[in-house]
Amino acid sequence: MRVLVSHPTGNQNVRNDLQAFYSSNVLQSYHTCVSYIEGRWYEKILFGPLKRIKRKTYNKNLESFIYQYPCKEILRQILLAFHLKLPKTLSIDAIYDDLDKKTASYIDTCFKKISCAYAFEDGALNIFETAKKHEIKCVYNLSSGYWRLKKKIIDEEREKNKDWSITIRALNDDRAKLDRKDNEIRLSDLIIVASNFTKKSLELYPGELPPIVVLPYGFPQINKERKYENFYSRKIKVLYVGNLSQQKGISYMANSLKDLWEEIEMTVVGSKPNISCEELDKFLEKVTYINYLPHTLVLDLMSKSDILIFPSLFDGFGMVVSEAMSQGTPVIASDHSCATDIITDKYDGWIVPAGNSNAINVILKDIIKNKDLIKVYGKRAMEKASKYSWDIYQEKLISAIRTIDYK
Repeated sequence: MRVLVSHPTGNQNVRNDLQAFYSSNVLQSYHTCVSYIEGRWYEKILFGPLKRIKRKTYNKNLESFIYQYPCKEILRQILLAFHLKLPKTLSIDAIYDDLDKKTASYIDTCFKKISCAYAFEDGALNIFETAKKHEIKCVYNLSSGYWRLKKKIIDEEREKNKDWSITIRALNDDRAKLDRKDNEIRLSDLIIVASNFTKKSLELYPGELPPIVVLPYGFPQINKERKYENFYSRKIKVLYVGNLSQQKGISYMANSLKDLWEEIEMTVVGSKPNISCEELDKFLEKVTYINYLPHTLVLDLMSKSDILIFPSLFDGFGMVVSEAMSQGTPVIASDHSCATDIITDKYDGWIVPAGNSNAINVILKDIIKNKDLIKVYGKRAMEKASKYSWDIYQEKLISAIRTIDYK
């Protein structure tokens, strides 16, 4: 088995996928837009906007496997850095499509060396079509929920919650892009998803589905220095981290706190939408609002908070849930996320129905009455986090890939 991987930006999850394939000696090649290996000659020219490239850092052992196509992505990053308008040829969709086509061209040339093509949503269609031509198996990683359910949820939210739903970014995907998503699924031999919520969302797919494997992402290292103290001499510290969009269910969180301000202090971390929302502005006046924090400082803030709320209406996973648990901070999370996969309800966290303010309110009142729950649930959350390492994720990914019949 030899696996070709393609992804334009190479986030943390992709890097763990690559490490899994490399460690198992099945990685054939990795195709991306821009990669960075520490200590190479081009490090000297990475100044100004080009410093962004350092975010695309890969392990040195992967260098010989990497094929990169950097021109368009570098130009796109420079324009973004200077807040200049992007032409359509440099949109994120165009970047995905360009890499998809170039990787497909590589497959046409090197198909005898490849037994499996591993690609991601919006960047897999040409890869999979070419792979099928050469009888190469196709594995589709769907990190977000299926688009038909997302559209259904957002349409319903716009009808019943107009004051807040203006914060939801418009679904601008045209028919061609939506058809592309469906065709990527149609061509797949196996689909990898990060949560049962994403798996369930695929029930709206109108065609026949291939096997689906649910594989939750790994947790960060647990915080062994976490301390729990002074609960009964202060307000409980509640935290939200994420975009301030109604897709994240923020109105339901805000409504759940209406009669609790004497008992809690709230910190909100996340970027505001470009459009003005009066209800959101009123809510942020009551909290400590932070527009942006580096990831290390987010983890530090989590370790100093008592509860994280994750009220999302639609999330393929929700990394802040696993991050908070690794820091010993129990989470109140909606069931439209990874919650049902990594939280044991009323043991190491709480699971609430999406869009239910009252459920969040009831839990917070219970915590206020019995603040020892923070410590008890927090320690159990860390125990759970220790069982979901990235090493275990990598082992399960390889096992899933090996289930395919490569005859």
